[in-house]
Amino acid sequence: MIVSWIPGNGGTEIVFSSPTYTAAQPDVLGNIPANHITDRVPEQDGETVLASPLDARDPVTISFIANAASASALATLLRTISRAFSPASGAGTLKVVLDDAETFFLDCKIKRGSPQYPADKDSRSSTGPGLDNYWQRFTISLIAHSPAWYTAEQSQTFVARTGWSYPIVYPRTYGTYSDTNNILNDGDLDCPFRLQIDGPMVNPTITNLTTGEYIEITKTLTSGQRLYIETTFGDITCEIRNATTNALIEDAFQYASIDSTWFWLISSDRALAMNEAQGYIGNEANRIKFESDDSNDGSSMILYWIPRHSAV
Repeated sequence: MIVSWIPGNGGTEIVFSSPTYTAAQPDVLGNIPANHITDRVPEQDGETVLASPLDARDPVTISFIANAASASALATLLRTISRAFSPASGAGTLKVVLDDAETFFLDCKIKRGSPQYPADKDSRSSTGPGLDNYWQRFTISLIAHSPAWYTAEQSQTFVARTGWSYPIVYPRTYGTYSDTNNILNDGDLDCPFRLQIDGPMVNPTITNLTTGEYIEITKTLTSGQRLYIETTFGDITCEIRNATTNALIEDAFQYASIDSTWFWLISSDRALAMNEAQGYIGNEANRIKFESDDSNDGSSMILYWIPRHSAV
C-alpha cells in the first residue's frame, strides 16, 4: 500500500514511499463511525432504529519515519512535511493505492497541532555528523468531515434517439424520447450524481426504475442551453447555463415537479435486492431511464457519479 497526500493549496503531492519514508502505520483501512438515531415509545423493549448516518472520521492518523542522508537534508524534508500539513493550508486529499492497484481518495482537513515530531531517542536519530541515516518519526492527525472514501469519477452518456417500446401499442406516440441504462455504483455506500443535459429538449425527466424516484423538469431547453443537476447534500443544484460560456441563465428549481426527489444512486448490494424483487434477477445496477416530450434530436445527457466506500 502506498499512501500520499495531495495538498489543497496546490502544493506538490507527497508520496510516502520507501526509502524516504518507512515504518508506515496509516490508520486508513476502516473504523468508520456511525450515529444510530433511535426512537422508543412507552413500554417498548429496546429501541427502534430510524437511521444510521455516518459521522466524520476523527481522527485519521498516519505515522511514518522520514529518512535522509544528512542532518540538513532531513531538516529540509521535515520542513516540506510541515508546510504540506500546516493547519493554515486547510483541506487536502489522502490518496491510497492498494497492492491490487485500486486507488481510493479521502478528503480531509488538518487538525490543530499536526504534524507531531516526538523528540525521544526512540523517535529520532542523533543530529551529529557521520551517521549513515538521519531519521525522524512523525505523526499526522486529520479529520474527514465527509467520511466516505471515493474512487475515480465515472460517466454514462444517454443515446439520443426516438424511443419506441415493444410490443408496439396503438395508437403510437411519435416525437417522444426514452433511453434506459444500467448505472453500476460499485461502492458499498449510496452516492450522489450530477447531470449535464444539453438542449434542445422539452420537459426532461430522469427516473431510477430500481427505487421509483425521479426528477422531472417542466421546461423547454433551447439549443445552446445546458441544464445542470447536482444531488450532493449541501450542494444540490438545478440551473440552466449557456452551454458555450457556462454563464448562468436562470435557477431551474422552479421547474422541478413537487414530487421530484434529489435522489442518489444506491449501492450494488441494495440495487441487486430491489431489482430481484421486481423480477430483474442478477442486476446489481440502478436502472436509470431518461425521457423527454420531444424527439431529442441534437440533444444529449451525461450522468456522472463517484462511487463511495466505507473502507478501502
